[in-house]
Amino acid sequence: MVIDGGYIGSDIIDANHIDGTDYTLPLGLVDSHSYPVNLMRLADLTQYGVTPALVMSCPIPLVCASLRSHTGVANIRAGSLPAAAINSIHDKFLDLNARIAMIEVSQAQA
Repeated sequence: MVIDGGYIGSDIIDANHIDGTDYTLPLGLVDSHSYPVNLMRLADLTQYGVTPALVMSCPIPLVCASLRSHTGVANIRAGSLPAAAINSIHDKFLDLNARIAMIEVSQAQA
């Protein structure tokens, strides 16, 4: 594999050689902070070489579940429901307070 700037190719003329013995080269690129909302977004990620997209929090679990395991597009891995402080910017943006707000620690232990 040859990486030249933003391009991946196979022309080894004048390439620097790196001994990759005992190392792993992942297939594709990992988008470690992604919020795909539909298959078109996954297709866009795939076009740029992304194979897995990591969703650290999934505000709408059914949407994330519907995007898993499609052939030909990046696969997603979702972490969990989002967590945000009540009345924070994230709470207001995701409208968490109205849907899944936990006020007391005991709610999280259930």
